[in-house]
Amino acid sequence: MQGLNLGRFTSSNSQDVTVFMLGLRINSIMRPDAYLPVMKAYLNMVKYLENHPETGFLGQETWLKRTTVSIQYWESPQALQDFASNSSAPHMQAWRNFAQQASPHVGLWHETYQVPATARECIYFNMPAFGLGKARGLEAIGKETATAKRRMSRWKNPNK
Repeated sequence: MQGLNLGRFTSSNSQDVTVFMLGLRINSIMRPDAYLPVMKAYLNMVKYLENHPETGFLGQETWLKRTTVSIQYWESPQALQDFASNSSAPHMQAWRNFAQQASPHVGLWHETYQVPATARECIYFNMPAFGLGKARGLEAIGKETATAKRRMSRWKNPNK
């Protein structure tokens, strides 16, 4: 089972993270002219971000269905805002195109969360690198990270 991290792992990073959830909903499946350009623009943005680590983009997971969901991890809200407003990055033009051609056949949404290191915990059991662990790094769970309570309090007192 190549690519699996066998055993229990958690995120090894003590830094805050910005979680950006976004997606689209295909309201009219018979109108690919409305949703395919949006999907293509999104995939182009992800490719750009993966090739430009200086943006502060840390990684993402995406599920493609009628309601598409992507969870992205960013260094900070400012890094996300800087990307969104950068006229030489692909987001600005894609957003203008969507706003000009907006139709009821496709919907967009997003939510942004600033997550302090002291307010999160995660566990990955027999999983490939995924989510926050993939974005920020993994470490095997040991005595000091064996429970969710210990993982949650870990960064409140990092010397403990």
